[in-house]
Amino acid sequence: MKIVKMILAGALLLVSASIADAQDARIAPFLGTYVGEVVFATDQGLEKRELDVRIQPEADGFSIQWSTVRQKIGGKVKKSTHFVAFGNPDRNGVFLSQGSIERFGEKIAIDPLKGRSQLWAQVRGKTLIINAMVQTDRGGLEKQVYERKLVPGGLELNFLRTRDGQALKSLHVKMKTKNQRQNLQ
Repeated sequence: MKIVKMILAGALLLVSASIADAQDARIAPFLGTYVGEVVFATDQGLEKRELDVRIQPEADGFSIQWSTVRQKIGGKVKKSTHFVAFGNPDRNGVFLSQGSIERFGEKIAIDPLKGRSQLWAQVRGKTLIINAMVQTDRGGLEKQVYERKLVPGGLELNFLRTRDGQALKSLHVKMKTKNQRQNLQ
């Protein structure tokens, strides 16, 4: 009886590992580094953004790091970099964020009620969708959605930021492959 239990436990472990590997395989086509830029109109005039995105495997899932360089009309330049690690997907294929790193390299606890975004990701077809949600100072809800669709030679990024259901900003950027394992989509 003990041997049967061990065999069943081993089989269950193999099946669950195979399911996790199959789900992780969905992220593989997105792994790599992408660059792009976009110019768009704001209330203050034109603004240019240069984007750099790196998606890489991690021991328990994947991580994404993105940098944005903003150039405004007056010549003002601002750079920001963000890093988020996602764990293995759940049974529905949703990757939950495991943590973030702030600009000095310290790990940040994720708590949307304290101004720290809760992030989750999912692959739908050829699109990697990352959602970020946080409670605003006034108790409202702000949400950002990053849809990165595989296209030949790179990604198309569609970004939407809403607050309490009202669209605040949207961007569409074609990003070229800088260093990627595969993208023959």
